Amino acid sequence: MRKGLTITSMAGAVAMAMSGAAFAAGPTTNIQFGNTTTDASGNVSASYCATANISCQVVATGTGFAQIQVTDNTLATPETYIHTVVDDSTQGFLDETFVRVVISNGGTSTTNENGLLGQQTITQDGFGSTTNVNTGWANVATNDPTITIVQTLADAGTAQTGDEFDGFFGYKAVSDASGQRTAFAMDISQNAGLYQASTGNGVNGDVQSFALRERSGSAFNGTTGSATANDAAINWTSTDDVKAIWLGQDVALPETNQTNRADMARSYFGFVSYENVTATADGVDPGEYSSSSDIGGLFVDGPGADWNAVFNNNGVPGSNPNTPTLANP
Repeated sequence: MRKGLTITSMAGAVAMAMSGAAFAAGPTTNIQFGNTTTDASGNVSASYCATANISCQVVATGTGFAQIQVTDNTLATPETYIHTVVDDSTQGFLDETFVRVVISNGGTSTTNENGLLGQQTITQDGFGSTTNVNTGWANVATNDPTITIVQTLADAGTAQTGDEFDGFFGYKAVSDASGQRTAFAMDISQNAGLYQASTGNGVNGDVQSFALRERSGSAFNGTTGSATANDAAINWTSTDDVKAIWLGQDVALPETNQTNRADMARSYFGFVSYENVTATADGVDPGEYSSSSDIGGLFVDGPGADWNAVFNNNGVPGSNPNTPTLANP
């Protein structure tokens, strides 16, 4: 590539995500993520407290911080939660968690039910991050992800066009009752404009695209499958961890005085690979790998007809549900 970019990721919840866009609901219809505001003095308030039959009690407060005990009495069996909010709006940071509380002994004692519903968002300088955690009581549906992470990064480049950049990371995992991960899906993609007018390198429209997609477990793999590159197939069963990688590049080669990119000779490059990375006893050889590359354009616009659709939609918000293609950012 003709340009470099250094990305430093956040710690903790691992998140890189979509412009702070929330993609999980709160614990009840009336109690949702994003229902709080923070004023200029750092005082946090919740709009659901003004809703009929919703009772609130502030447990603790601080600058950009609040813990609120909230009960939704609109339900046939009222539910109570401790809602913790950490809001640093000046830095584009918001962290919210709900813990379910069981009130007993005529309302004189409380215990916390096992589980957590949490969401963290970060939005700053072209970087967006949303992480959702759903465990215990908050994870009830079959194959309901216990963690979902989405990150996006965009760089508009210089004032000229042609040197823009965008990147995406998406991850979701399913766990069993003991907390052991049973399945996951991960998508990583990048589109980079390769033109730099200031140095005279390249032509506006030169672009490189990359996609990595990995699936593991029956929640994403289905039952069995296969994918082929260079006439060599890899196979997998529902419990395997399988990975697909595609890279495409289109660079124009102008001659003297040529200004129309459509008239220029082109240098194309494409690469596609598939790998079963699981060492299992299921009859499928662990470490099966198949790849193919081409400099004439065979894979430049995408990974070809043998691409397996299991590598497409993984249900992560913002991920490309289609076969990857060359895209100018």
